[in-house]
Amino acid sequence: MKITKSQLRKIIKEAISLDIDVGDVVLTGKFKNKRQVVKDIGTDDSGQPTINGRTILKLKIEKLMPKSKWSAKSREELEESLRRTIREEIGRNFQSIDTDSYTYEDYSDVQIETYPITTSDEWGAAVTCISDPSLSTPERRFADEQSAEHWTRMEAEKIFRKTLNKEK
Repeated sequence: MKITKSQLRKIIKEAISLDIDVGDVVLTGKFKNKRQVVKDIGTDDSGQPTINGRTILKLKIEKLMPKSKWSAKSREELEESLRRTIREEIGRNFQSIDTDSYTYEDYSDVQIETYPITTSDEWGAAVTCISDPSLSTPERRFADEQSAEHWTRMEAEKIFRKTLNKEK
């Protein structure tokens, strides 16, 4: 009989690495003092490892068991994670056309300029309010790009809040 690659992968994935061979002696029983020679190594109907047809674990590895035999809590957690994933997908796909986040750069009333200054290692930034020029800020210089971006974001937020609360 020839084993295909997919069958071999399945066997390798299911393998449990134990340093026990047929003919070895293991201690069994409640106090692990009964000497027993290993004649057969396999798995039971739940997928748990066995020696001589008896389970070698006093615990069950849940991920090796069929899902119908999982604990109620594990089944609930699996179901809840699936529901959460489905809700996310439904919310992302059907509630809005554009799923990209709305950032300070998207404000229609605010114009942001951030640029490197060629004569030095500094960055320049300015924020302009189109509807109310009194809220605009003059150009400022920063040591790095991150500082300039942070300042423009904060100024744009201030202008957005002020113009949002104004009566038209």
